[in-house]
Amino acid sequence: MELQYENASERGLRNYLRLVAEALHLPGEAYCVQLDPSVDAYLALEQRLPAFPDRDAALVWNQTHGWALAVEAQCGEDLIVCSYLGGEVVPEPRVVARFARLSCDGAALGDLEPPTENSATPGEITQRLSAYLTPAYSTGSDHGRREESGGVFEVS
Repeated sequence: MELQYENASERGLRNYLRLVAEALHLPGEAYCVQLDPSVDAYLALEQRLPAFPDRDAALVWNQTHGWALAVEAQCGEDLIVCSYLGGEVVPEPRVVARFARLSCDGAALGDLEPPTENSATPGEITQRLSAYLTPAYSTGSDHGRREESGGVFEVS
């Protein structure tokens, strides 16, 4: 999937990451997106994994495997992936947040190996990410939303 600067997919991905961060009650914009050579995202977590108490933890996302929980490696190496959420490549933000919270609390969730099948095509992933541009999107609660004149708007 190729995302161009400021297209609907990229804006949708950034908003999706913001919603995951909000579901985790993370302050500010604790995430970054890489668009080239592949589409990847990184979301820093405040908690650490019990198995790696001396390393920072993060959620990482890519269009092939979806979400994974990782820890920072030492000596500038790549991240060490500890588990993959599996299932949907673009699951609801609350599902991702639950996976991260429970994993940081010591639950053994997810898979150690990356998902081998991704049933979503690049077009479907683009469509799912673009859906996160709508102002009526909710993470599953009425928090941050209000209805006015028949419409639903996000409240900052």
